[in-house]
Amino acid sequence: MLPELSSILRIRRRLGLTQSELARLSRVSQSLVAKVEAGRVDPAYSKAKQVMDTLDHLQRHAEKKARDVMHSPIISVKSTDLLSRAVSKMRRNGFSQLPVEDAFGRIVGSLSERVVVESFERGNLDSKHMVVSEVLDDPFPSVSESTPISAVASLLHDAQAVLVLRKDKPYGIVTKSDLLKAL
Repeated sequence: MLPELSSILRIRRRLGLTQSELARLSRVSQSLVAKVEAGRVDPAYSKAKQVMDTLDHLQRHAEKKARDVMHSPIISVKSTDLLSRAVSKMRRNGFSQLPVEDAFGRIVGSLSERVVVESFERGNLDSKHMVVSEVLDDPFPSVSESTPISAVASLLHDAQAVLVLRKDKPYGIVTKSDLLKAL
């Protein structure tokens, strides 16, 4: 099912296309695009589909990707680090969450201000002797660097951050703050 024809003008303008450019890319006439946008003609299904498919393709390729908004290199902590040092690292770098690595550099969890505060509220914090692994939270979800930011934004509804992978290795990280900067 095709979207409403009335959306053509809005989408075309958002993509920064002229009627002529859209017509050329869609292999239809510029006058057809103008008439459809003005609501003066109801085009054949095949012509409408050509235009809508072109707009859909352009929108998918115009959307920023995870690699465009990620922060790299990743700053992380080891699961064996003292919690007090990890918290200092978070403060020093201005981060509210960090990925946690094991001794082999694999991401095994995450550390966030939220988890530290929750542990403190429960009276579980002996910050001088406690290690990160004692308050470890689940690892952040991960995506490839070519994932559209709309998908990353969806993951950020439930996660503190999203890891960006390059060749199956963590390469960058996207937080809600990074996403807001991209807008």
